[in-house]
Amino acid sequence: MLSCVERYRVAVWGPGRLGTEVIRALAGLEYVELVSVLAHSEEKAGRDAGELAGIGALGVPVTTDRATMLAARPDLVVHTNMDLGGWQADDDLLYLLGAGVNVITAHAYGGLHLRPGDAYERFQQAGKGSGATFYCTGVNPAFELEQLVQTLSGGCSHIDSILVRSIIAIDEAGALALELMGYGKPLDTKLNEHLRLWVGQYLEPSMRVTAEVLGRKLDRIEFSSDNGPAARSVELAAMTVEAGTCAKIALRYDGYSGDEKFISFEGYYYVGAEQRPSGAVAAEYVVIEIEGRPSMRVTLELKASLREGLERYPDSLDTPVIYTAAAGPIVQAIPLVMAAPAGVMRTPQSPTHYDARLLRRSDR
Repeated sequence: MLSCVERYRVAVWGPGRLGTEVIRALAGLEYVELVSVLAHSEEKAGRDAGELAGIGALGVPVTTDRATMLAARPDLVVHTNMDLGGWQADDDLLYLLGAGVNVITAHAYGGLHLRPGDAYERFQQAGKGSGATFYCTGVNPAFELEQLVQTLSGGCSHIDSILVRSIIAIDEAGALALELMGYGKPLDTKLNEHLRLWVGQYLEPSMRVTAEVLGRKLDRIEFSSDNGPAARSVELAAMTVEAGTCAKIALRYDGYSGDEKFISFEGYYYVGAEQRPSGAVAAEYVVIEIEGRPSMRVTLELKASLREGLERYPDSLDTPVIYTAAAGPIVQAIPLVMAAPAGVMRTPQSPTHYDARLLRRSDR
């Protein structure tokens, strides 16, 4: 339980787009003290974390040395470093847990108990051995596919299928990410296998976790993809996408329980406003459809301001709102992680949700 005088000492590892948004959120919280920020770029070394986040000096210099960050004695590290896929952050995260520091990561570590091999045991032992807790959250994993879907399912007495469609503008992505995803390439270019696996590391565990919570087991997940051309040339900060080349990509994951398609995720990622799907009223737009009793469709518009119709915040960073949406679950999880038992913490379930095991239908 948080007392009225207790403050958690928090460090941020990775002050990129998401990390700086976390810093901005932490700076406004009375129960948190930002004590250190760790970056890899020497260009950020020595800069004030608050100035880097566009909110003015906080008196916390950015370091590029892990030992310096730990010397600040953080109770918890928010890990938002660049994710290169393949769970390459294992060693860094286990290093923090081994040092007795609680960790919240935005990387693809949801459903860790479902990951092949001994990963869950290694993280569980590292946390329990030092008294630290490990947790993963963000938009996906955790928020859309798990918490939102599970909460909505609480209004159903029966569910046949679930579809989550996430539409995201990625105009601000870096050149490396855009190249990896195939933007600006001929439409017949084969989808990068690393991309398929990397995105799947985020989505597939969340799909399996939600199915598990709802009383269904996914026996397999099938993947498919499609792309589409730019109507005209799109000038991005990182590159130019020529007309007729790839400017939108759809990635779909269908989870089957037996022969029945139970839960699906479709990610639609585009550059240039002309490629935004009709009906999507925001650059970041989510649709959740549940076919059941009753069936329902819920849409989620992510904007800087609904009242003013702003899709971006009017500040110097011009941060896409998807990063703000990811920072929210991270910051809100801090008190929960600090109060949790040592080891791997799983995403909290909705208090009321559909459960096929309890609501088994009879033939009568």
